[in-house]
Amino acid sequence: MQNGNGNGTKLLYAFGQLKLDAFSRTLTRDGEEVHIAERPFDILLELIENRDRVIRRAELLDRFWDGHDVYDDALRKCIGSIRKAIGDTSRPARFIETRYGGGYRFVGDVKVGSSNGNGSIATDTNTDSISIVPSRKPYFGGFLRPLAISATVFLIALLTLGFYVLARGRQAAVAVKPADPIARIRTIAVMPLKNLTGKPENEYFSDGVTDSIITELARANDLKVMSRTSAFSFKDRDVDPREIGRELRVDALLEGTVQAKGDVVNIRVRLIDASDGAILWTSNDFEREFSTASDLQDVIACSVAAELRTELCEKGAVQYTKSGLAYQEYLKGRYEWNKRTAAGITKSIEHYKLAIKIDPTYAKAHAGLSESYSMGLWYVPFSTEYAVPKATHAARRAVELDPASAEAHTALASASLLAWRWDEAGLSINQAIELDANYARAFHVNAFYLTAMSRYEEAIESIKRANDLDPKNVVIRADTANILLHGHSADSARIDMAIAECDKLIESEPTYAETYDYRATAYLIKGSSEQFAADVIEGEKRRGNTSTSRYSAAFASSGSTGVLRELLADEMKAARNNKPKSMRIGAIHAMLGNSSEAINWLKLAVNEGNAEIIALSQNPWFDKLRDSGEFSDLLERTALPRR
Repeated sequence: MQNGNGNGTKLLYAFGQLKLDAFSRTLTRDGEEVHIAERPFDILLELIENRDRVIRRAELLDRFWDGHDVYDDALRKCIGSIRKAIGDTSRPARFIETRYGGGYRFVGDVKVGSSNGNGSIATDTNTDSISIVPSRKPYFGGFLRPLAISATVFLIALLTLGFYVLARGRQAAVAVKPADPIARIRTIAVMPLKNLTGKPENEYFSDGVTDSIITELARANDLKVMSRTSAFSFKDRDVDPREIGRELRVDALLEGTVQAKGDVVNIRVRLIDASDGAILWTSNDFEREFSTASDLQDVIACSVAAELRTELCEKGAVQYTKSGLAYQEYLKGRYEWNKRTAAGITKSIEHYKLAIKIDPTYAKAHAGLSESYSMGLWYVPFSTEYAVPKATHAARRAVELDPASAEAHTALASASLLAWRWDEAGLSINQAIELDANYARAFHVNAFYLTAMSRYEEAIESIKRANDLDPKNVVIRADTANILLHGHSADSARIDMAIAECDKLIESEPTYAETYDYRATAYLIKGSSEQFAADVIEGEKRRGNTSTSRYSAAFASSGSTGVLRELLADEMKAARNNKPKSMRIGAIHAMLGNSSEAINWLKLAVNEGNAEIIALSQNPWFDKLRDSGEFSDLLERTALPRR
């Protein structure tokens, strides 16, 4: 690493009220030393020395983690600790600019000078340099100076060799010491708490507290926490902890029970080593009355974090509401929302509204309400003009109440995408990821934002990150294939990758209909008409369509075109009974080559502000329309980029 401009002399950097001395390896603010760990110091120095360019994440990971297989959030957390040390936590950034999918760049004004440890610093406001003003004249004469320099160099080399030997000896001594089994844990899965209250209706409480503990632990800077969907895939299953550890790729599991004695709830948790199933730690009982249990997940998360030696609650637990009743309504809302059904989404809205009525300042309830309206577009379904304004209002209120909530910013990003506010969506989702690098949904939403912006490589990186954080989430796994298909014209190999992703998902989760849709699209692009027809038919069967024999007959007579015509007939029939699915009808017309009909339906979608318009710039369904002037006009009206 160079310390300066390449000649090894410029070793001191001043920015704002801070000075970084590369020679003494110190960071000071107004003369007072600022604590910063070794690796963050090195990364800060690297950013300052290369402030003329963006340093890519891969470059920093290779340089400072020696090429080891580490997760990208290790770097993000390191950057977070640097921001905290130099006071760069507000927006916009004063010193370190984040380029998501790209890297980081130091953007603050820097004055540079040399550090020799025996002078005072004088700044020149007309230059970007710092000059070191000696306090007295040098003692050595001209003919003695070379001898003194040689002796100094020899002494430094001797001391360096001595420190190297001593350090190696210490490393060897440390290596033989037994490792602390808890200290090595950096990845964890919070398993669903078991409802032992004897009342099935309390399932919302045990599930909700589990969900909240996951969210709270994910705020820890140096801990990777599996998302809810992956952890809950093992609910009510008797699986060996070692197997769960292998499947989720975690070091430890947190499991526990919820019991009740009258109006008092009792929770006990324990930490399990995923490598051998050994119990590493068992908590004391956490007891509250149901009506005052709003801080339970925070207290439990802080206790676990303390055992894992991670900084999470140095200022105490975060309590999001003081109302136990509001907390219970929020947990019920989460419980219903996670069902991903029309009835569940509708009930979740009722519970979130009750929580907000009890405590209007409850940010989590506002964020949950926003997500329910957004999800309701697909599951209920709600109309765009009904759901999107409500989702936006609730999300903005959540951000206003809790600007540090990744959930709130993600909800706002999701609502902004549906409302075509692309810039706001980008700002919100970047903020969410900065706040919580363990939040899988943030990376999931971000993948669709990046895809809409035609930033395909970054979109694939983001959906893979979501998949890594939540490997059992069927929707994320399917959308990995979905996003691989977008921008396929730039890299046809992605079509085969998308098919492979679908194959793996269908093998483990054969009931999810959308997977067959994505694979069918891939086969249609490849020209594999028989496989296209088979997947369309299977997808329709999974949706409960009992008349798929028509599709088989249509394929026998007219191939892929016949299958598409049957799909269009079913959509038009549904459109006569309800509001038509303008985007889907337009897409089928486009694939059939009916350009004028496709454009007419897409114009309708644009005119009504259809939330699905995000697919216009990204989906391969519309490839046959991309040279059309009318299609370009539609893209211009939506402010979506051209592929």
